Amino acid sequence: LAYDALIDEVSFDEEELMYFIENGNMWEIDSHWVFAAQQLGFVDDIIHYLLPHVMKVIGHWGSMWDFVPLEKYDDVKKKAASDRFLRSNVIKQSDYFHYSVLSHMAEYLQKTESLGTNIYIIAGGGVPSITGSQTSSDAIIPLSGATGATLAPFGQRFANGYQTLNTQCSDPTHHHLSPAMDIDLSTGYLPDTTWVENRLFHGMTYKDIHTRTLMKMLVESDERITVFDKKEYPQFHESMNVCESVYAEFGTSKTGFVSADDHTLIVQNLSKESKMLLLSVSTDNPNLRFSAKQIAGKVIPIEGEITLDFTGTVQQKSLETTHVTVSYCLIGSATPVNEKTFTFTVMNGSADTYDASNPYTDAGTPAQFSRARLSKSLPGRLLTKTNLGNVLVLFCRILKSFLALAVQR
Repeated sequence: LAYDALIDEVSFDEEELMYFIENGNMWEIDSHWVFAAQQLGFVDDIIHYLLPHVMKVIGHWGSMWDFVPLEKYDDVKKKAASDRFLRSNVIKQSDYFHYSVLSHMAEYLQKTESLGTNIYIIAGGGVPSITGSQTSSDAIIPLSGATGATLAPFGQRFANGYQTLNTQCSDPTHHHLSPAMDIDLSTGYLPDTTWVENRLFHGMTYKDIHTRTLMKMLVESDERITVFDKKEYPQFHESMNVCESVYAEFGTSKTGFVSADDHTLIVQNLSKESKMLLLSVSTDNPNLRFSAKQIAGKVIPIEGEITLDFTGTVQQKSLETTHVTVSYCLIGSATPVNEKTFTFTVMNGSADTYDASNPYTDAGTPAQFSRARLSKSLPGRLLTKTNLGNVLVLFCRILKSFLALAVQR
């Protein structure tokens, strides 16, 4: 946020801003849909008019400059600071922070740990900045700055077979790669005591049941706890704020992973107010097949869960991703038919050889692929712009599930 504001490149992501508000208020009504379907570019025009006047004040705050990511700092100084301001105490202090502290953060934190202080980081990722930067963040602070992690470009992931860089953790038994294969925490400040929650928004640790109980456990423990000590608190996890509505993981593998040992998928209703009507479960993995007969029309109790069997066997591969999409409706609530896609790392045998010359690949979910195909034509672009494309893709998936159900019967 500080980077976008200082270089005057603020372009509000209104839908993510509404997600932010939903998280903070723990709403279960998916109000962001309304914002996704509106054209709210005029908000940016207002911001760009006001920003120069606002920056006359906050542009001189040391804390504003300190929040600029290390790799962006010199560039921001060239663009945003006058020659006179570059000689000010604000910049002198920020130079010291960036060049003498932030650049050695891993070293200092690890030294502090070695002296007996338990230090833990719980960070949010998977969200672009609400002010426009396309980088994994908690909507305010980049994940790379919060944790020291190495990230794939936003919307991409590391290519199949990626091996972690291990600059801060070289233990071969430790796996610090996120299930979506877009975060390498082996380069983090504290790889063994850093937790990342996908779609955990800034300041929302207490609003999420999973991170709230994790934080309480860490604060109350005198013993040092690592990401490998508690199975229920893996290093990477999906947000369980009630506004996310649904959570899913495979029955046997570690959270975020899938292997040949898995034969069930657990789907949980996060709502504290409404039962969940399950409409469909689909996957882009050709080896796995979910039965529409055991899914469509099933009701999950409030804060309950359901275990779904599937047929097929996970392919003999590791370090590649697969997606599972859950479509649902909250009964009796204002929430429309909706869906959420979960990304899992396949861990089942040998991995492809990582091609360092092509380090990244598209991380898009099946729904995103469908929307990408929609946007190639004029009608498709209109559907995408108005958000009707999202609705069309969602209902096509549900219709496919009910047709499969009719065939099975």
